Amino acid sequence: MRAFFQSLKKSFPISALVLCGIASTLLYLRFRTLQVPATPEAAASLMQTFGILVALLFLTFIAAAFAIKRIIRVGAFSTTAGWSVIVGFAVLFRIPLLMQTPWLSNDVYRYVWDARVLESGVNPYRYPPEASELSHLRDEEYYSKMSHKHVRAVYPPLLQGLFWVGLNSAQVLAVNPMHALKGLFILFDLLLIFVLMRVLSQAQIDPHWVLLYAWHPLAVIEVASSGHTDVVGVFFLVMALLFLMRRRSLVGAICLAFAFLVKFVSVLLLPMVFFFTTLREERKYNWRAAFAFGATIVICYLPFLAAGENLLSGLSVYSAKWRFNDALFSLFFTPLQALIPDSLVVQLMIPADWQISPEAIHSRRIDLVLLITKGIMAVVFAYCYFRAWRNAKNEFAVTGMVNWPQLTLAILAAFFLLSPTLQPWYLLWILPLLCIPLGTAHAALRFFKNEFPKGRKNNQNGISGLMLIENFTLSRFKVFLWLLSGTVFLSYWVLYTYWFEGLWQEQTWVKWVEFGLPALIFFLPAKYWGGKAVG
Repeated sequence: MRAFFQSLKKSFPISALVLCGIASTLLYLRFRTLQVPATPEAAASLMQTFGILVALLFLTFIAAAFAIKRIIRVGAFSTTAGWSVIVGFAVLFRIPLLMQTPWLSNDVYRYVWDARVLESGVNPYRYPPEASELSHLRDEEYYSKMSHKHVRAVYPPLLQGLFWVGLNSAQVLAVNPMHALKGLFILFDLLLIFVLMRVLSQAQIDPHWVLLYAWHPLAVIEVASSGHTDVVGVFFLVMALLFLMRRRSLVGAICLAFAFLVKFVSVLLLPMVFFFTTLREERKYNWRAAFAFGATIVICYLPFLAAGENLLSGLSVYSAKWRFNDALFSLFFTPLQALIPDSLVVQLMIPADWQISPEAIHSRRIDLVLLITKGIMAVVFAYCYFRAWRNAKNEFAVTGMVNWPQLTLAILAAFFLLSPTLQPWYLLWILPLLCIPLGTAHAALRFFKNEFPKGRKNNQNGISGLMLIENFTLSRFKVFLWLLSGTVFLSYWVLYTYWFEGLWQEQTWVKWVEFGLPALIFFLPAKYWGGKAVG
């Protein structure tokens, strides 16, 4: 009888995990039927269905996370069987969405357009889609569905090459280029799962925790359904971390350069690689890794240099004007916009030969407030980055090692939360890093901890104030990011009015729920936090 209960104890979490996988597969099959609505009534029904499906997907995901936790604890899975179930269902989740026409985002149409421009022998950075020089490429299937036709190519060279590969693969396989590109990105997504397993093993963590990324609805929907390119950059970022953890800094720097060639945010790690990796003991800084990073980027940009000053013009438009779903940024932007007087706007932002009109003052006020707020956020981020560097330096001096996944999570999380734009798929950059369990009270934000003056007395329980601060902010911040990876789907509510009115207007309540609900974790009393005041 005892053996029976022991067997049941091991088999139950496996059965629960499989049931969660089956339920999620059925939900993704239903998700596949969603498409851009034709009427306002259909839009209301669509958003309601979307919200219900995402909520159910997260419930099954959470249940699967608890099941895998139990499986790891009792050792119910062999390594091969565990990976087979996790990866097998991860593939099943993504297959139904491969042939779905993207409806949450139309970025994939721009990918196909850039590929067609490159295929025609024209530098995609040279002309915007609306330019007369590209009129012969216009069609109803792709050109008419793109946004921002006045903006030149934004995506870096590595992505331009992948767009071209996807387009030519579609011609060879006789499939829709959009589906071929999505298939290519899904391939990178699955490769990322395997690389993340290796990172977990390298960090001496059970690789079954890869489920937290492989089954996460954000990863499945943003890549398999919407076809976003960020997964390519995340793949190379995680590859870079794996090589850095193995002290192969030169290859790690090259992988980091490839991640940069997808999204420039990856450059934030380069100074850390420069300072904290050495090829020989006598070298203080890793110049070879920095050179490899720069050389890789230059080589990839060489074929496109003929675009001249237009090479980065599309990106400059994006960085200068676009705001969406900003968190801390909006807390400064909104009051500054109301407080800055018209006289200051006229003095600083309107040239003497301009006609001063209410429209001009309004437009230039926004530009001024954007500049001021970006300056404030830059200072805050610089402080966070400095603290990350200083604490990593102290750790490196003592142990000769750097916790690369946690350091990367701290830097990227700070950057995205302080930036003026936080698209849901941007969180893909930190999602794999969240799969690494805390283990101790030290976690992602250990690099931002406040140091109490020496000699500060411990509290009555013998616990230092520093440990209490760590328990309060470090572990809970990671939970905050997990919760945000779910509530970020609320930002898609903006599509409701955009589909029919062409007005990209965010609702204030969405941000308060999206960011405020996860932030409640910081106010949870310590007695409800794992049953202990300190981890």
